[in-house]
Amino acid sequence: METLYGLAAGWDLIATPTGLLVMVIGLTVGFIAGVLPGFSGPNAAALLLPISLQYPPAIALALIISIYAGTTFGGTIPAILINVPGEGGAAATALDGYPMAKAGKAQLAIGIARMASVLGGVIGVTIAIVLIHPISIIAIRIGPPELFIVAMLGVTVCATLIGGNLVKGLVVAFLGMLISAMSVGPISAEPRLDFGIPELYDQVPLVAAVVGIFALSEMMLLPKEMAEMGEMPDYLDTRARPVGFFAKALRLLGLDNIPEIIRGVRVTLSHPIAVIQGSLIGLLIGTVPGIGSSVSNLVAYGAAKRSSKNKELFGKGHPVGIISSEASDNALAGGSLIPTLTLGIPGNATSAVMLAALYLYGIQPGPQFMSSHPAEAYAVLIAALGASILILPLGIVLSSPMIYFTKTRVELLVPITIFVSLVGAYATNAAMFDVAVALAFGLLVLFLRIFNYPVIPLFLGLILGPLAENNFVRSLALSRYDPSIFWQSTPSKCLLLLLAILLTTGIVRTIRNRRDDDSDDVLDGLPVARD
Repeated sequence: METLYGLAAGWDLIATPTGLLVMVIGLTVGFIAGVLPGFSGPNAAALLLPISLQYPPAIALALIISIYAGTTFGGTIPAILINVPGEGGAAATALDGYPMAKAGKAQLAIGIARMASVLGGVIGVTIAIVLIHPISIIAIRIGPPELFIVAMLGVTVCATLIGGNLVKGLVVAFLGMLISAMSVGPISAEPRLDFGIPELYDQVPLVAAVVGIFALSEMMLLPKEMAEMGEMPDYLDTRARPVGFFAKALRLLGLDNIPEIIRGVRVTLSHPIAVIQGSLIGLLIGTVPGIGSSVSNLVAYGAAKRSSKNKELFGKGHPVGIISSEASDNALAGGSLIPTLTLGIPGNATSAVMLAALYLYGIQPGPQFMSSHPAEAYAVLIAALGASILILPLGIVLSSPMIYFTKTRVELLVPITIFVSLVGAYATNAAMFDVAVALAFGLLVLFLRIFNYPVIPLFLGLILGPLAENNFVRSLALSRYDPSIFWQSTPSKCLLLLLAILLTTGIVRTIRNRRDDDSDDVLDGLPVARD
């Protein structure tokens, strides 16, 4: 009953003309972000975050989750057409999508991916709606000691699973927590680490930080990445150029090849096991913060290949390869919302932007969010479900125009994006200080990426730092500064055990990666055998 009440309250917030318009806009922006070279969902969400804050929280969150849903499908178009995945989640899609495009079946491959994206998103979000209330009941029972451990667990999970070096991940995460501590103390209300800057009395401007971390740093590195990528292959399309106004209008609306559209839908529906298997894999992996779609789509692709009777067809244009990858990629959105809404731990980078939006609205993410703001929580889930369904009609209409975005020149994309980013950072508080903060974070992340440090732990530390510090101080105050409060309860012991397992796993993984690197260095010095 609680789930039904929450869905009814969320429906009232999101089932409005504004809510529908926001989902359409978010999907369109996500499509473009997925197609544009070097762009991603977090980049687009960061750019639109200042604009989204002009609306109620539910609408702002719906915009962000719609951008994410659109990006997951938009990234498949360059993966299929030019073998360059627009998103990490489309890497496995390219393995069979690009061979189909080379065989003159590009529109069929896009149609299969489109329908698989819809089904994967619907299945993932539907299961998340069913599970999220029972999980939130368990989460709400934890107190300040457990909340502190949960915050540290989120930082550790992100530092462990993103990148291959635990030390680098933890260093970046704790750097983010240190930056978040530049505001006043939670008890003393005394300034600290603010270097005499009055704008840092409250907190580091989150909008400026988001823009700098996800937008500016990416644009600073994009010219170098595109130069290393080299010249992209031409778009392979065997269709004749349309003649006449009506034919051109159909091409513009993506309706000039209706038989291929219908065939793509039929091919996807004819492989229900691949859809369900890929969706469940994406959902499960999405519930683990930090792993992301880059892992889930490859795992789903591998599982589909192992269970197939025609393994030799994979990599040569097999539809099941596209279906499993795309279903997993889109189902991941539903899974990532579970830790984001119940624990305040972002499932991916776009979810981290969503948490930043909640902070900016004065809403504390975490176990209390589902009970204190159930309407907003379920509005996000309904928006994710609606965005997944809208991928089908919007994907048909926008697929053809989006092809032209694959040809966008970096010389135009970079300066325009930087300008829009800085305008967004300034517009939030109408302060040049926010522009300086955005540039500072952009340069900091640029420095980190040059030296192969992961970026997401920095932002997660910035978000979870206040949560960890406040609950740490509250726990010590409740126990009269007895540290044993952190391992007295059963939930605390379970969380600490999980934290120890993650740290151990991260250490082992780091040592193994270092040994592999050393082995590669030794092999590089050996003479190469000749035939």
